[in-house]
Amino acid sequence: MARLLRHLDDELYVQYGALCIYGTPDIPELRDEESEALHYTAALHLEAWDAEPPDPGTSWRLIEQRNFTAETGVIQIGVVDDSGREFLTGPPLFEYGLTVHVDVPDDGRWLFRFWPIRDVFDPLVHMKPREPIGSSSPLGPRAVPVPRHDSRTVGGHAAGQVPTFGRRRAVGGHAAGTSLGGSGRRRVEPR
Repeated sequence: MARLLRHLDDELYVQYGALCIYGTPDIPELRDEESEALHYTAALHLEAWDAEPPDPGTSWRLIEQRNFTAETGVIQIGVVDDSGREFLTGPPLFEYGLTVHVDVPDDGRWLFRFWPIRDVFDPLVHMKPREPIGSSSPLGPRAVPVPRHDSRTVGGHAAGQVPTFGRRRAVGGHAAGTSLGGSGRRRVEPR
């Protein structure tokens, strides 16, 4: 059974009978086609559920039912010039279900109900680095400098010499206090 997780009551000035949802890639516009009012202050009631909620009752008329992806999990209901308070729908990069209802006796009251459907996170899409600002195309292949050695040197040292890395040399070319055991591994000997 679906549980109500959180809700938010807000007021927003509706322009041309429509509201938008910010925080989604496509910014859907929601419109009450049956209302004759174009500009008015609407009372908004937003609800976040853990699963698809039950029908709100006969006093509410459904005007929109859709799915959308929330980029951050936080959305705002708004219009072109203004937006309401932020509302946490749930985790980021999830597909959410949404129903939008308008109160039958009072068209000025809107009910928004959100619930998670599935995780849409894709590392190939969402973890890809963004292009730098002002960049016209992604960076292409470029030359990388590679150190060169001639045939008389190995690893930057004269052939046959082993670097000491700041250690003292002992008999046999090994650092003082060490010897090579039968396994070829260095073994520390007491001094």
